[in-house]
Parts: sequence; structure tokens; C-alpha cells
Amino acid sequence: METLTAQFQNQQDLERAVAALREQGVIHIKAAEAGSTDSFYTDWQTLSLQAGASDPPMAMNRLQVLVESSRRRQAEDTLIQCGGQL
Repeated sequence: METLTAQFQNQQDLERAVAALREQGVIHIKAAEAGSTDSFYTDWQTLSLQAGASDPPMAMNRLQVLVESSRRRQAEDTLIQCGGQL
């Protein structure tokens, strides 16, 4: 298993990366708010469930992705293609 971390300039690129990574079958995706410390990553599934809440969604700009070692390169390429900086 490999953990990758990427930072994004905007929410749209981050969400596009999440959609692409899900299609690839990544094991786990977490996100963090802009300006938060590394210890404050939140499970992406939890964030998706909260999207319907009345509060505006948090501005996320970092992803932490858990992938199988054999899929690391594919996940890296996807993150970069979607505007992420590893």
C-alpha cells in the first residue's frame, strides 16, 4: 500500500481528481481544508454525506490517497493531470 498526498489550487480540480481516482479503484481518499495541519484529514465519504447539509461546504485543497503499490504511478498521473501538486 502507498499513500500519496497532493495539493490543489481549486475545489473543482480536487473534485475532478476524486472522481477519476474512484473510477480507478483507489482504496481510500481523505481531504483537508486549506490551512489545516496534516493531522486534520477527513474521510472523503464523510464529506460527501455532509454535502447536503445547510452549511456551505469546506474549501478543501489537499488530498491524501491510499492505493495499491502496483497502481501508484497511475494515481500519481491522475493527480497531476487534474492539477494536483505532489
